[in-house]
Amino acid sequence: MAQQTSFIIKDTPNYTALCHTRDITFAQIPEVAGEVIPQIWEHALNKLDTCTAGPVVFSYEPSEKPDHIQLTIAIPIVPKDGLELSSSDYQIKHYPPAKVASTEHPGSMTTIGQSWEKLFQSTKEAGLNCECGNGREIYTHWISHESPDNRTEIQALIMD
Repeated sequence: MAQQTSFIIKDTPNYTALCHTRDITFAQIPEVAGEVIPQIWEHALNKLDTCTAGPVVFSYEPSEKPDHIQLTIAIPIVPKDGLELSSSDYQIKHYPPAKVASTEHPGSMTTIGQSWEKLFQSTKEAGLNCECGNGREIYTHWISHESPDNRTEIQALIMD
């Protein structure tokens, strides 16, 4: 019998975020994250006339290239009229509400792939249609890439 991962089904609210998107391989995620996260925080905190509204969110979508994904690194922000970007490296995106299967991944990023596999297997066994490659990671407590104290909420989007 397959090992079960506990998950909850929840509705996520809409949100607005300052984003940076790249087409990369899974192996490139740590390098890209290390480069982009400090820059996007700097931009959000010092170049936008608004406030941040939550922790870093990574979202994943399929790529047209083999062995690649579309990674979007997002900083939720407080939306307001007239927000202007001073850099073409970023976009302001508005995310609609979504129904997700959610669980927490405790610890190092080196094992997060296993948590994703367990979540997708558990949702499949529960009869949910969650498309592999469409998901989010919300870094609710971040220390470092290898830290056993990290807490990351992983969300698989439930397709209707």
